[in-house]
Amino acid sequence: MFPKDIEFYEPIYPEPPWKKFLPYLSIDGIEVTQAIQYYKAHLHLTDSNDRGPDNSVTLVANKPAYIRVYLRTRVNAPLIFKGSPVFSTEISDVTGQVEVSRRRFGSLYSQAIVLDALPPGKVTARYSIDYTQERGSIVNTLNFLIPADEMCGNLRLKVTVTAPSNYQDETTIYINVTLRQTLRLRGVFVGYNGPTSTSPNAPTITLNAPTINDLETTSAMTLRVYPVQSDAVYGSAGTITWNLPLTDAATQPGACSPNWDALIAAVRAQQVLDGNRTDVLYYGLLPVGIPMGPIIGCSGGGTSTGSDGDQETMAHELSHHCTLPHAPCGGVGTVPWFPTYEPYPSASIGEYGLDIDNGAILSPVNHKDLMSYCGPVWISLYNYGRLVNNARLHPETVCQDDIFIWDKLKQYKKYKFKFPPPPEAVWPPIPDPETILKRDMNELEPIKVIAITGILHPEDRIEITSLLRLEAVPRVVGGTKTDILAELLDEKGETVTQSYLYEVPTCGSSGCGCQEGGSGAGVRPTVFQAFLADVASGYLFHIRRGKEVLWRREAPQRSPEIEDFDFKVSDKYLTVSWKIGSAVEDPECGLQWSVDDGRTWNALAGGLHGGRARFEFSQLPDREFLLRLLVSDGFFTMASDPKIVDSSGFVPAPSILSPHEDQLFISGNMMRCRGVITSPTGEPIKVEEVDWILDGESRVATRLDAFIEAPSEGEHKLTLLIHFGKHSVEKTVVFYTVAIPKE
Repeated sequence: MFPKDIEFYEPIYPEPPWKKFLPYLSIDGIEVTQAIQYYKAHLHLTDSNDRGPDNSVTLVANKPAYIRVYLRTRVNAPLIFKGSPVFSTEISDVTGQVEVSRRRFGSLYSQAIVLDALPPGKVTARYSIDYTQERGSIVNTLNFLIPADEMCGNLRLKVTVTAPSNYQDETTIYINVTLRQTLRLRGVFVGYNGPTSTSPNAPTITLNAPTINDLETTSAMTLRVYPVQSDAVYGSAGTITWNLPLTDAATQPGACSPNWDALIAAVRAQQVLDGNRTDVLYYGLLPVGIPMGPIIGCSGGGTSTGSDGDQETMAHELSHHCTLPHAPCGGVGTVPWFPTYEPYPSASIGEYGLDIDNGAILSPVNHKDLMSYCGPVWISLYNYGRLVNNARLHPETVCQDDIFIWDKLKQYKKYKFKFPPPPEAVWPPIPDPETILKRDMNELEPIKVIAITGILHPEDRIEITSLLRLEAVPRVVGGTKTDILAELLDEKGETVTQSYLYEVPTCGSSGCGCQEGGSGAGVRPTVFQAFLADVASGYLFHIRRGKEVLWRREAPQRSPEIEDFDFKVSDKYLTVSWKIGSAVEDPECGLQWSVDDGRTWNALAGGLHGGRARFEFSQLPDREFLLRLLVSDGFFTMASDPKIVDSSGFVPAPSILSPHEDQLFISGNMMRCRGVITSPTGEPIKVEEVDWILDGESRVATRLDAFIEAPSEGEHKLTLLIHFGKHSVEKTVVFYTVAIPKE
């Protein structure tokens, strides 16, 4: 009827004057967090020195992040009647989207992903709300979640919120996510065969050593609170069997008990058998039920220990390994430099934390730093900052855009076009890659050494627990140099090689306290270690202070001999047997394995006795490997001819880090499904297909790291199915949900 080129427009009427007094929707602020974050710190931290700009706590790559969008309603004029706005000040059913874009070439952005609001997907915007009330509950903000694989690079977050009646607002922020850190965890798995207590005639119990799956599940809290990527690197440093109850009292505040110290020495000796690697954090994992208390974990320099399933103790002890001190609460941690976040009590975390596994908010009013002995615990601003760019977590710069290429292009005169200015500055700045590179250059390679491990008792009494010659990294992590000298002499009494002993002060996770700042050195008994260059067999070992000889051992008349070494594979076990001829009674024995034709060797078991040992396939590489026996009397270390063992029929089992067994969630909130599967060699397994099955019926996710809406109130079963190669494996956990009544 009408020509196609005619366009019709709606008539334009002037806006009614009263409309300017109606409320409108506004984004009041945005918080991006992975564990703890600054947001409007001036509204709750009274000391300006404790405050930081919004989102200035460092975010790390390849770890999920929550986006909390804070909403307000505003009015265009101050129309007030008896102290209250005339019109309604709430806008309900506000929802929105976040467009995540990644920077390229210094100024260009390409869209990476569009995020929808998390369940329930809507929130009410208010004219005014108490800061503590709003910040302290996830239901008062519109929330989004950036997946781990999208958290990398210089990101632009364009947030758009909408509501009925054409309410709308949008804003954009920039975040820098170019730092990636990795938890590299290697377990020393401790079995127990000993008395139930230190009491005379106490009954004996036998407990199997934990497995690499137990190491994975116990690390769940560490992965949540540390600034590290979601994917940890796990490995096995073998097993030892312990026979002393850990129920004895601490020698004094600031130290572990004598039996705990002896266990730390045994774990450190196992690290030496494993090569004493400096690229991992070693953790001695104890079986559930081992006699202990009041001390429930102990750390000494580069060695930490704790029970299977005790996630808080692992996070605490590994933090000692990363040089974190105690926080001042519970009668410990008198650290003058640990801040008091006013107006909060001692050891407060200082800001609001967020658990990315379930969206729970951790308030600084009652949550304490995990390095204190008060609770409930979370990571504080202070210790989170000390873990950023921490050498023990292997920091690296990743996902940088190509701005440096463009900078080089500017050097050429033929490029005459102008370069647009970069977007607004991001906080914090990009980590300096040169600094990180120099830090990595400090890593050492294994060499031939004589490794001495023992206990230094009061009055300079020396107890040697391990004396091995092998290839290892000659570094005592966390040690303090003493004036006690270990020497190897030849037949003429001349020094062949020597090294000072290094004390390793220990800290107990119990509330007993820990001497901070290295002041624990000198407490006896304590663990010590020394590495001497292995240049000759020698005639006499002695340890002396000045001219006073504290310990000595002469070389035996002959070196040990391995008369027989064999193994047998049956069912799901590997049984190893051996026979030794030695001039020394009960020489030190250990087993090692290699999957690279003997170029590097890893510990399978140390402190072996009796000529026989049995191992489950879960403790072995899932492929063909070489197995050898080491026998040492301190002067000679003999290695058997390697045996070829084929355990390729073993299929690794998966672990579920979230939810953990019997965990409680709020129905309708987000919950994380986090699974992991690792080869016993520590290498990742290429997963082909993943299924999360809820209550045996619903397929709720198809990725190892996924987020779902927590189901209705009650008991639930969640099964992880993983398919790789010709294998299918599964793991099931039980969890619970509760419904929170709506207002």
